[in-house]
Amino acid sequence: MKVPDGGNQETIIVIDNIKTKKKLVDSKEGKYQFEVQLEVKASLGNKVNDQTYNQLLRETKENLSKEIKDLFQLGVEEGIDFLDLGHILYRNDFKSWEKDKENYLAKSEVEVRADVTIQHASAFKNKRFEELKERGKTD
Repeated sequence: MKVPDGGNQETIIVIDNIKTKKKLVDSKEGKYQFEVQLEVKASLGNKVNDQTYNQLLRETKENLSKEIKDLFQLGVEEGIDFLDLGHILYRNDFKSWEKDKENYLAKSEVEVRADVTIQHASAFKNKRFEELKERGKTD
C-alpha cells in the first residue's frame, strides 16, 4: 500500500497480516451504523522521506480507513455489499434486515477503526521497531 506524505513522495507499506471485525453499532430509525475494526501487522517496504514512525502509523491508518470507506461507497453506488454488512444486519437485527434487505446499503454508514503495527523496516532488516525505539533510532 502506498502511503502519501503530503508531498510528491510515497512510502510503501507491506501488509503482512490483517484481521477484521465488523459489527452493527446502531439500527434505529431505519439507519444502520456499522463499525469495521482492522488489526494490521505491516512492514516498511520502501521509505523515501523523513517521516517518523508515528507519522507513518497515522498516515497508514488514515489511508486504510479511506480505502475501506471508498470501497463501501462504491458498493452503495453499484448495489454491491463488498463488506458483507447485510450478513451482520441479518444476524444482529433480523427484523430490520427483513424490512430493508433490498436497500439497507443506501441507509448504512461505516466507521473504520484501524490498529496498525509496523513491525520492521527494510533498512533495518529483521530488527523490530520496538528494539530500534529502545536505541533511539525512531521517534
